[in-house]
Amino acid sequence: MNNTTNFPARLFIFLLFTISSLPAQAPEAFYGVQTHFGQWRNRGDVNYENMVAMLDSVKSAGIRIIRDECYWSDIETERGVYNFPAEIDNYITKASEYGIQVLLILNYNNPLYAAVSAVSTDSNRTAYAEYCKQVVSRYSPLGVKYYEIWNEPNIPIFWSPEPNAADYVELLKVAYPAIKETNPEAVVLGGATSPSEGDAPPFIDWITYFNGIKDNGGLEYMDAVSFHLYRFDNGPEYWLSNDLQNIRSIVGNSRDLYVTEIGYPTSQVWPYIDMQEQAKYFSRLLLLARDYAQIKMITYYDLKNDGENRNENEHNFGLLNFDLSAKPAFEAYKTVTMLTGGKNLVSKNFSPGNYSLKFESDAETTYAMWKYSGESEHIQQVESGRLKVTSMTGEVSYFYDSDKSVHFNEELGIDDTPTYVTEIDQFPGINDFYIYPYVDTMLTGDNFQLDFKAVTTDGSIVYIDSPGSLEWSFSNDAASVDTSGIITAVNEGSGVLSIVFDGNTYYKAVAVIRDYDYNVVESFSTGDNYSTEFTGQTENASVVQNNINYTTPPSSLEINYEYQFSSLPNHRLDFYCDYPLLGKPDSIIIDIYNNGSGHAFAFTFDKSDGLQIKINPTVIEAAEGWQTVRFKIPAVIDNSDYPLRLTSYSLYTVTPGAQTGETYSGTVLIDNLRIHSGTVTSVDDYGESIPSGFKLEQNFPNPFNPATIIEYTLPAVERLHAKSLKIKLTVYDVLGREVAVLVNERQSPGNYKVEWNASGLASGVYLYSINAETTVGSVSFTQVKKMILLR
Repeated sequence: MNNTTNFPARLFIFLLFTISSLPAQAPEAFYGVQTHFGQWRNRGDVNYENMVAMLDSVKSAGIRIIRDECYWSDIETERGVYNFPAEIDNYITKASEYGIQVLLILNYNNPLYAAVSAVSTDSNRTAYAEYCKQVVSRYSPLGVKYYEIWNEPNIPIFWSPEPNAADYVELLKVAYPAIKETNPEAVVLGGATSPSEGDAPPFIDWITYFNGIKDNGGLEYMDAVSFHLYRFDNGPEYWLSNDLQNIRSIVGNSRDLYVTEIGYPTSQVWPYIDMQEQAKYFSRLLLLARDYAQIKMITYYDLKNDGENRNENEHNFGLLNFDLSAKPAFEAYKTVTMLTGGKNLVSKNFSPGNYSLKFESDAETTYAMWKYSGESEHIQQVESGRLKVTSMTGEVSYFYDSDKSVHFNEELGIDDTPTYVTEIDQFPGINDFYIYPYVDTMLTGDNFQLDFKAVTTDGSIVYIDSPGSLEWSFSNDAASVDTSGIITAVNEGSGVLSIVFDGNTYYKAVAVIRDYDYNVVESFSTGDNYSTEFTGQTENASVVQNNINYTTPPSSLEINYEYQFSSLPNHRLDFYCDYPLLGKPDSIIIDIYNNGSGHAFAFTFDKSDGLQIKINPTVIEAAEGWQTVRFKIPAVIDNSDYPLRLTSYSLYTVTPGAQTGETYSGTVLIDNLRIHSGTVTSVDDYGESIPSGFKLEQNFPNPFNPATIIEYTLPAVERLHAKSLKIKLTVYDVLGREVAVLVNERQSPGNYKVEWNASGLASGVYLYSINAETTVGSVSFTQVKKMILLR
């Protein structure tokens, strides 16, 4: 490889595939990799033990051939005397034992015959031809049939002092017959050029060099053309077709094409390709190359990193790291060989930016798919609705497609990472199943879109293209479920949800309960429903049940904290839980006995799609004594986000004016963690404009049927010399009988609105009253307004 070559940016060349012909099964040695066993004299990392380990990796990846060297100067150290080093014999013998073929590079010049690397005299050429005969004679019996004449003769590094296509052809004229005479079945490769584009003379770019080979009659002295492609600036979709057309314009159909070096360095310098991108580029190159019958081999450069310097490209080309651990590109190569290597390419389906190739064998059909550019949706028709989906690096899941039309974006989320879809007759045994969102209790009136996933005996997931492709039913009138999987809670009671998938029926019990305003999800009477973990606290911190009763017998939770202050997030108590929140809750409420210091709470919820929403740490009032604190749940996007699950909450210990390094301690009691649902209350931000007084607005609309909105404003409590406000918002009929309590809790200053639904009540005049009481002083506020329910 020539690592000095620079490549200018290229214009987009869409894959027209004018030279493709849908080849049959990949040639026996199509999948190759460069190794460096031939560099044993100066590479301690290619000792026998590592060599065996590397060949184990090659075999496990399904790679069929390795490209390596047998230096002329290593075997002829005295004129006319040929001694083959054990190191060369070892790697060729071991590869043969593993069923791996070897492409031998016959290189370079021997200092016994010339001081430069170029071969430009008849006597030098004669000696080189004899070296070729000796190598072929020794290794052909071990199964070596591919021989490459030189490596990158178009650059001065390997053909000094100056590359010359005519001289190279003269070498071919003596080496080719020498090899064929020794083994007529040998496949002799010529060219082996570096791209060398953009390099100043004496470098010669590969196309110019091949024209020189052709003009000097060199094509007659090779069985196939080999060349190297290092295109770092873009994916293969942009350049492969163009490069192949360029070389084919010179050699036509007369010679097979061998890409004997191609690679992507994962260094921290230009071209700044990370390991995932390396895997993507090479996977797509291998797949696209199958569409060209003239290409007989792709050899990746190289198997393992040559060193550990992250700022040196030559150290970072490997499929394996220097310590032989696998990069994603190694797993990606393995996936390509395993899923497409033994199959024929029978069709392709390309639309702008979307790629799908269909591979078939007698046993199965596999599609390789990716989306490289463009926004258009791509649809691939398949024969079977049961599909095994394999990721670029070999992770397996399953997919049921009822209409046998795989949608790239909507269903499989296919992007520029190749995905492999294999048609199967049946899914592996189903070991478990999941219904999403997780629903075992519903409130009357709730409705959710359900989805179904099955888990196979090997732990893989079976995804379903559409809930409507399943058969849904419910056992009684407690709930109903339609053909698209939308379940609606109708009446109090319980029943069984049934789902038929792939000929099997799955069951789930579901209970329906009456709607509520408040629901206690944790009473803190025991510690059975959560686990706790202190962060940034000393060994004196503790959590204990306390017999102090506030709202929920028999006890509260006592939290004793002690910490050496560094910063707020570092001092907290985390609660890990899994509380289903029924209905569509708008806020979470907790009672806390404060010790006069500020504290903060944060909450984390899981939505039905598994994504999270959070209430960030919110500082509560630094009052001493019990208080009720409400935290508004952030608005979710739409109905499909429900139901929510509370998965964690945290109490942050906060000391106003805390100094770094100082130790602080205290005790806090918490009780009665509950969710507010049903009647929805929302709090508007008031920012810098703090309300200066109480205000109760007229409801809207009025008259109404059956729901209306009531808005009110609370001033800053410090203006009333009060620690907090207890707010009660009540609805009465005209006889003064209490109809509903809409709010009954302590609230902070702000603008509030409450929705009241009067379903089930008769038409008429109703009164609504707000009462605000302070915990200190004598200030209070009461106001009454009337509203009309008109049916």
